[in-house]
Order: sequence, then C-alpha cells, then structure tokens
Amino acid sequence: MFSLQDNMGQLEADILDEIEVPVAKVVILSLESTHGSNLNITSVVFGIDLETKDPALSIAALSLIRDSFESLVVRQSSLKLTASLFGEPYFFEVLKFPGGI
Repeated sequence: MFSLQDNMGQLEADILDEIEVPVAKVVILSLESTHGSNLNITSVVFGIDLETKDPALSIAALSLIRDSFESLVVRQSSLKLTASLFGEPYFFEVLKFPGGI
C-alpha cells in the first residue's frame, strides 16, 4: 500500500522545485488524510526554512517565495508534483507569511 510518509522527501523536493529558491528548504510539518467513499485527499502543511544568515539573501529569497505563492494562490496556477506518487493538487492556501501575501 502507498504511504505518503514513505515519499515525504520527494514531496519536499517537488514543492521546492516549484518555489525555485536556492537558499530554501521545504519541511513537511503535517499530513492529514481524508478517506471516504470517493475521497482520497491529504492536507499537507509545510514550512519554508531559509538556509542563509545573510540578510540581503533572506530578503531576496522571501521576495521570490512571495512571488511563487502569489502565483499559486492569486493566479490559481497549479502546484506541480510527481503525479504518479501524489496525484493532482487542487487547492493551495498560505496560512502564514511574513508581511502577508
């Protein structure tokens, strides 16, 4: 049986590929599955850690992340994940971001 837990590294890599910030790391914070008659949905909460102490790089990285999130939320772009492992994402929501989105 498929386990999302077994593929968290790939999920983090897929999300990072979409954000395209070289000094960032994606960390999966929680996975919550919903299974019903026709449902196979998992809510994924993730965080972005910046791997730099340089303030100039941090500001630039936050700007790139904000642009990526705006594209996913406002423009309704789709998050592209490894479909054979994760299916098709259908909803993206930013819960918290410094300075807002």
